Amino acid sequence: MNKLSERLEYVLKTSGITQTELAQRLGVKQQAISRVCRGQTKNSTFLLPMCDELGVDSNWLSTGVGEPFVQRKELKDQIRRIPEVSWKQAICWDEFYLTFDSSELGEYWRVTADLTDEKGFVLRVHGDGMEGSGSRNIPEGAIIIVQPQVESLFKSGDLVIAVLPGAEQAIFKQLIIEGQNRYLKSFNPQYPIITLDDKCKLVGLVKQSVVEY
Repeated sequence: MNKLSERLEYVLKTSGITQTELAQRLGVKQQAISRVCRGQTKNSTFLLPMCDELGVDSNWLSTGVGEPFVQRKELKDQIRRIPEVSWKQAICWDEFYLTFDSSELGEYWRVTADLTDEKGFVLRVHGDGMEGSGSRNIPEGAIIIVQPQVESLFKSGDLVIAVLPGAEQAIFKQLIIEGQNRYLKSFNPQYPIITLDDKCKLVGLVKQSVVEY
């Protein structure tokens, strides 16, 4: 592997990461990654962020000297860059997150890797449905970090992103499970409890909320 392009292709193949996925993590267009892989770009401004994202030694990627991969940190010490998406995009994010063009997405946020995997995303809260008291208060405008998750892993009390039948965008509620029955509840008591059926889809677990001042 005498060329930077060959070394990058090796890292992507070894890591199981596509050019599109890497581009989304870095907040650049897929074509930018493709140019490096084809040898058309040798000194890009995102080479260092790319090394950080892939866990690759920057000296090895540039020169071929040394070992390819640096020692991985603990998840809580690793940083991921995940995009802010719309409530409409959240409906199908788990299925299509690799095909979205970065230009269609909002700001990228840096979070610790123990909160989400590479499918994680950010939403900005709309409305006062989750405004309550004490710790049960997530106001309009807050940022929530979401991890896509299969339905069987959700448990009662989780804060979830859900999609109701026929809806054009997702909603943010608390999941309540009582026996065979499931409900979606707002922290704000002015909003009614929603009974869930098999046509409702849970698409993400809210891991953290952040209020900007």
